[in-house]
Amino acid sequence: MRLLKILVGLLVVFTVVWSGYWFVGRAAIARHVPGIFEEIRAGGRVAEASEIATSGFPNRFDTTITAPQFGDPQAGWHWQAPFVQILALSYRPNHVILALPHTQTLTLPDAQLNILSDSMKGSVVVAPNTDLALNRATFVARDLSIEGNNGAGATLAEARAALRLMPAATATYEIGIEALDLSPGYELHRILDPGDRLPETVERLHLDATAEFAAPLRATGAPQTPRRISVSDLSGHWGEIEIALRGDLDIDAAGVPTGRLTVTARNWRMLLALATDSGLITPDMARGAEGGLAMMAGVGGSGAAAGGEAEGGATIEAPLNLRDGGIYLGPLPLGPAPRLRVR
Repeated sequence: MRLLKILVGLLVVFTVVWSGYWFVGRAAIARHVPGIFEEIRAGGRVAEASEIATSGFPNRFDTTITAPQFGDPQAGWHWQAPFVQILALSYRPNHVILALPHTQTLTLPDAQLNILSDSMKGSVVVAPNTDLALNRATFVARDLSIEGNNGAGATLAEARAALRLMPAATATYEIGIEALDLSPGYELHRILDPGDRLPETVERLHLDATAEFAAPLRATGAPQTPRRISVSDLSGHWGEIEIALRGDLDIDAAGVPTGRLTVTARNWRMLLALATDSGLITPDMARGAEGGLAMMAGVGGSGAAAGGEAEGGATIEAPLNLRDGGIYLGPLPLGPAPRLRVR
């Protein structure tokens, strides 16, 4: 009987302590989440919600943010949704699951996009301290549909993204992204493929890279522009075209990349025709480049020797140089380099 009383007493003490821990944790969330919104607003961006509530006693901290809105007036974008849920086990609060609703709205300077999905979830693990340095994150979306008020749109069977702090690194992250069965939609397809040379669906887009930042990423901190990106594989497969890039880029404070990528492209003649049709290069530039690309295909690629050129499927491997704010395929200028600055 005495042992039973001791066990009951221990159970009561544990229940009281655990309950106290849960309510203290909920109070901390009630302070911390609004503080994140205030931090975002202090940076000149938009962060609003109609209600923030936490439930899940005793084993979970399930926080529902009702009618969230985030945006950047300077960059010209605004996102809103009916709710966002942040779910965590009470004994592992540094590992959270992010659940997004089936419908969201993203407003850009020239379009309003309705984002529909069957499922859209993420997972974030941060350091178990107040700094909240990002350790790893994953994101998965299935049956994604984007509908624009200007006729633009796209559908996607599945998209996956992952980010992980590299072992023994302080601010270098591995990044992986994959998108399967992307259908650009009529308007976007017409821009990318005006000659209607390719099928409706891009079979696969893939990125495998590492990115070095000045400091560890924080789950609630301001975005950072990477200082260096090393690309192991940036590739796409669309109908008869396959293209892949690999190499290293340094990025300055303005987000301008410099460096060299090696591009490998199958069916380069169709790729050249697409670039001409879409206005990326002029017909004169295309004619000037064709001879050099044919030589590359014969020397460094599959070329006619592999039977590919006769079938219109020759492969080239060529340097893609980013310098002085521009992109050059060998000696051929392709246009300005993209700005990779993150706000």
